[in-house]
Amino acid sequence: MADHDSRCTCIDCARRRNTAARRRYHQKHPEAEKRGAQDRVPKHGTRARYVHHKCRCEKCTAANRKYGRQRYIEREQLHAVLSRGDDLHVLDRSLVQRGKALEQTPGREAAARLDEIIRLRTQIDRIQRARAAARKTA
Repeated sequence: MADHDSRCTCIDCARRRNTAARRRYHQKHPEAEKRGAQDRVPKHGTRARYVHHKCRCEKCTAANRKYGRQRYIEREQLHAVLSRGDDLHVLDRSLVQRGKALEQTPGREAAARLDEIIRLRTQIDRIQRARAAARKTA
């Protein structure tokens, strides 16, 4: 083991620096050693615990139900706006921005929301084409 300075990028020196940093952290935060995978499990009454950890207690089921209802209400409000046709350009721009934000976040839920955005944008396109066709015939 050669003596290297703190700027050395070899694997041995990086390991030594990381080990030393880890030890300093544990000396400053002794409670950190007690933390483990158990602390990463969300508390009861959250949708994350229901979905990812398959907890079916009353609190977690209620949280999932509340989320589902809220999502349903938001979707219905969006569909109502689509059916009225108010400010379709504004809505389309909003959906594009949401889609771009969701593309940056990995996960099944983000993919499902992206699919919903694609469906809504398709509906907007259909409405706009129908309006354009109606104007031509009128």
